[in-house]
Amino acid sequence: MLDSYRPILFYVAQLIAWWTVADYSTPKMTSQLAEFALLVAGSLWLVFCAFCYFRRHKRYVPIFVGALSLLPWCFYAELFFLGVNPKTLLGAIDAAALTHAIVIYNLFRYFLLITVLLISLKSLFGAFRDFA
Repeated sequence: MLDSYRPILFYVAQLIAWWTVADYSTPKMTSQLAEFALLVAGSLWLVFCAFCYFRRHKRYVPIFVGALSLLPWCFYAELFFLGVNPKTLLGAIDAAALTHAIVIYNLFRYFLLITVLLISLKSLFGAFRDFA
């Protein structure tokens, strides 16, 4: 009996992780430890969800879910390495180039957020349909 609840709880937890990543993955790095911990927890849960989708032989779903979970960390690493490296390509970080990087990050982030939301809702409704 309780095994039939497992997929529903899994997809609800995936939606909560999606919301956490959507809320705390802004281009501005969070300065509070609680927000950082929530972003880490949401990203780790989405990586686990991508792994579970991969084990269920879903073809393209793990790519989108995994990309959403790793996207903020790749962007923060890019900002870190651009800020640390004293010899950048042009000698200094151009403000316009940084603005373009933030715009491209946000466009890609919103695309992945919408895609993963649709994937999660489809999976949740499928779990409700298959509920015994």
